[in-house]
Amino acid sequence: MKTKRAQHKNGLPSAKHVELGRVLAEGGEGKIHELPARPGFVAKVYHQTPSAEKAAKLTALVEARTPALLKVAAWPIELLRATPGGAPIGVVLPRIDEPKDIHLLYGPRSRLSAFPLAGWPFLIRAAANLARAFAVVHAHGHVLGDVNDRVALVTDRALVSLIDCDGFQLAHKGRSYACDVGVPTHQPPELQGVKSFRGLSRSANHDAFGLAVLIFQLLFLARHPFSGSYGDDGDMPLERAIREFRFVYGAKAAERGLQPPPMALDLSCVTRDVARLFEQAFGPSGVQARPSAKQWVVALDELGRLVQRCRTNPSHAYLKGRSCPFCAIDRQTDMALFHLPLSSGSARQRSVPVHLPSLWKEIAGVEAPGPTAALPAALLTLQRQCLLDARGRAWRVAGRAALVLVALALAWPTGGLSLALLLLLPVAQTQSCRTPGGPALAQRVRDFVRRWNEKAAGSVFQQRLKELERARAELEGLDNEHAHKLRALESERRRHQLDAFLGRVRIAAAEIPAVEPGLKAVLESYGIETADEVSEAALARVRALPELARRALLSWRAQQESRFVFDPARAVDPAARATLERQTHKRRADLVQKLVDGPAKLRHRAGQIRSARQTLGAELGPLLADVERETKRARGAA
Repeated sequence: MKTKRAQHKNGLPSAKHVELGRVLAEGGEGKIHELPARPGFVAKVYHQTPSAEKAAKLTALVEARTPALLKVAAWPIELLRATPGGAPIGVVLPRIDEPKDIHLLYGPRSRLSAFPLAGWPFLIRAAANLARAFAVVHAHGHVLGDVNDRVALVTDRALVSLIDCDGFQLAHKGRSYACDVGVPTHQPPELQGVKSFRGLSRSANHDAFGLAVLIFQLLFLARHPFSGSYGDDGDMPLERAIREFRFVYGAKAAERGLQPPPMALDLSCVTRDVARLFEQAFGPSGVQARPSAKQWVVALDELGRLVQRCRTNPSHAYLKGRSCPFCAIDRQTDMALFHLPLSSGSARQRSVPVHLPSLWKEIAGVEAPGPTAALPAALLTLQRQCLLDARGRAWRVAGRAALVLVALALAWPTGGLSLALLLLLPVAQTQSCRTPGGPALAQRVRDFVRRWNEKAAGSVFQQRLKELERARAELEGLDNEHAHKLRALESERRRHQLDAFLGRVRIAAAEIPAVEPGLKAVLESYGIETADEVSEAALARVRALPELARRALLSWRAQQESRFVFDPARAVDPAARATLERQTHKRRADLVQKLVDGPAKLRHRAGQIRSARQTLGAELGPLLADVERETKRARGAA
């Protein structure tokens, strides 16, 4: 092992040897080494010796450290030097346990692998903790500057630590050290198009835009707030959409022809305060004052308190009084947004958590409302007359319109003689058959019959009962269906091995010609995260994707596929099997819940039918008397 020296001040030892351990990670600037003698810390060693300007900034960072900063960031605490008094070659940082890039949390595909137990409440907590970290940095007078999808690491407890602090804009002892880089996808509109960030002074309000983008991506499952359809303006780069405040989820987005990608959540899934903060962060007024990190903490903590777990999938959550938006997306697509938490034990040991025969006995014991009484013949006769009269009026209107069109069309060839046909309009107008009692009684009859069929008919109860019978049959056959699908997995091992192989190759981490970070963010907004999701059909949905980038992506996918080697000795891919288990368990949970709710809903429906029959029965007598009276009057007049 190589040894380096660390020199630091403030009463600490002036120099000591540090033994570097194995490399934990490597980036563009340097390598992260473990420190065997100091398990709570790591060392970042730069590939190239920092310049004098960089060395001064590193020294300021070490001097500016505080306990508060160390709680939320991998803040440098010591300088590493090759020799005593020499130039810094690296820094010592706090070690973060089980670190994972934050972008692996908000992408559905990567989250299922990196954070398999994370549900939407977990994402809300992570977003709130990210805002807390920003608030601490801003409270010290510093600015992150280069906010991006790798600005923080997240643990399995949703704890957030900011990283790459040596790139922050630092304020220390009256001097400012700039952040010289920036990723356009998370930079505010006023900084879009900047040729260089070098030496540029940035503010906490600039950070606030990038923070809002990251929070949006966490809550809205990797969707970028400015990626979507731009209406008549056609396709455009993401940077231009940001510059022109084209927030595709905003309250007035539809008026501007803006639409989010398919299968996306909308602002109704969050509280009004959170939605308002997004509007403020991404609208023109934000140039002057965007929501601060502290405001986000308050709003996100409230959102976390107000959401309730979904009974179908506890990983889902939604605001009380609303329906689960994640279940709605699950029903429309095969893409899994979250894992369905499974109980311990094998699939064979998991059983329906109710006694099905007893439950079905309870369902069958619900007293039916009985057959529907036939409505009086006089009422039904008048109702049929109403329908015939309505159809007759429609035909007469169509006939008069045709007569006018023919007369006008022939006016020029006939020298105007065809206009004489218009004299037939009064005749056509008078040829009508009015129902007894006029329009008022006809409307009363039609409305009564409609309400009787919708609310008082016993068929409504029987339809609900048949739905429960189908659910029972499907539940009883679910194990056989599961076994059949498992056998199908065995026969498709090569395809599943290929899918698993391609599913581990992320677009965000790949160097693909013609696909810059902005396009990668757009692809992620359309659910295209990994190589297996790249296809002609999938890319065709991304209207903002240039042809050159489309060809590059397809070529890249083909290159990745050519690296795949099938292993005939390998069993069914665990991920494919886990997906089948998840789908089966989810369907089982849906069916069980439907049957458990069955008795109460059946009794409620039966009660509604009986109540409707009683209410409508009270209306029937007077209505029937009016019908018979008007019918007799019409016959007498004839």
